[in-house]
Amino acid sequence: MGRRYRWLVLAIFMSFVIFHYADKLMISFLTPAIMNEFEITYTEMGMVLTGSLIVASILYPIWGYLYDKYSRTKLISLASFIWGLTTWISALAKNFFNFLVSRSATGIDDSCYPGIYSVVSDYFKPAERGRAMGLLYASNVTGTILGSIISLYVGSLYGWRNAYFLTGSIGVIIALTIYVLVKDPQRGISEPELESFDKITQYRISKENIINVLKKRTLLLLYIQCFSAMFAWQVIIFWMFSYLVNVRGYPNDEATFLMIVLMILMTIGYISGGTLGDFLFKRYRRGRLLLSTIIVFASAILITLTIYAPSNDVFQIMAVITASVIPMASANVIATINDITEPEARSLAISIHEFFGNVGSSMSPLAAGIIADMYGLGIAIASISSLAWVICGIFLFIASIFVVKDMDKLRSLMRERAMIEKRKVEVEK
Repeated sequence: MGRRYRWLVLAIFMSFVIFHYADKLMISFLTPAIMNEFEITYTEMGMVLTGSLIVASILYPIWGYLYDKYSRTKLISLASFIWGLTTWISALAKNFFNFLVSRSATGIDDSCYPGIYSVVSDYFKPAERGRAMGLLYASNVTGTILGSIISLYVGSLYGWRNAYFLTGSIGVIIALTIYVLVKDPQRGISEPELESFDKITQYRISKENIINVLKKRTLLLLYIQCFSAMFAWQVIIFWMFSYLVNVRGYPNDEATFLMIVLMILMTIGYISGGTLGDFLFKRYRRGRLLLSTIIVFASAILITLTIYAPSNDVFQIMAVITASVIPMASANVIATINDITEPEARSLAISIHEFFGNVGSSMSPLAAGIIADMYGLGIAIASISSLAWVICGIFLFIASIFVVKDMDKLRSLMRERAMIEKRKVEVEK
């Protein structure tokens, strides 16, 4: 594939991530209007948020397997269409039960991301994947910002239903765009040993692949660290705005502005982290994971210093530094999964990784809420996030010990496949 085309593919996937995240997170801003219309309680509204999370968690491994078995781009296109359809249905809901079911159904497409990461890994060489993954992760934050804008303007002026009609329509348009424009690359074609071949044997996920994904030591360590990492992340995402308003005393508009500034810095952090990871990986194969280890340990220190800042001026300075640093590990972890997993099993490996993260995300807000009621919200955020990141850093460091051996196994397998392809070419001549 041409260099320009692969960047077009990445841009299309980034558009998917941006608008999909905007649709997912708009509900945080639209909650008051939805609760008023359906006359529901906080518990009932919480059921909506939990419902989609449960559906997504259950479907992550299923999506991962299907991506490795069938056409990834067609399945991503289907996921985008499901996003549009379920969002439209939720906008048409006449009562709370219909809304609960339709919004829970949006969890079906929430678990589609492993396929995107897998396709991108076949468009970008190993030494370039960190930056590509960083751009995809940065799109998450961009989508969050866009979701707040759509909610505040479209939702406020035209109602929450029209906000969902807008994002649902975009989902259908992106589905058609992916179906028409994005080609599913040959699995493994970007690997150094195979990139010189025009056509290679297409491998599909097998029982052996599934066993490897479930028992490879580096992968198991990365799965566990994802649970811990997302435990920390979700506490910050879920509670930080309340902390700014209720503990730090920021007015709503100032807190919103500060959150947007911090999210922009996080966007830069995702991209710079992935780019730096690529730079280190070219020189030292453990570079990505060692960088990630340093980042998460630093994050544990920075979040503690930020929360316990003696004044709001010092808090803002520390928050700027922390927001720039804490995202830098994410893209490198996903790139590492691609570095050690067979091309035909990468979607499944990433889906299991995301499953662990989803479980961690679902548990942390409640844990923080319990600690906040006992000791205060600031202590809850600082203690949970710092402890979770320290645990995460320990697992990342241990993973860095084993990662080279797993990389060597993959490179050996790719060399074997390259020899097979070379013999096939010689026979055809």
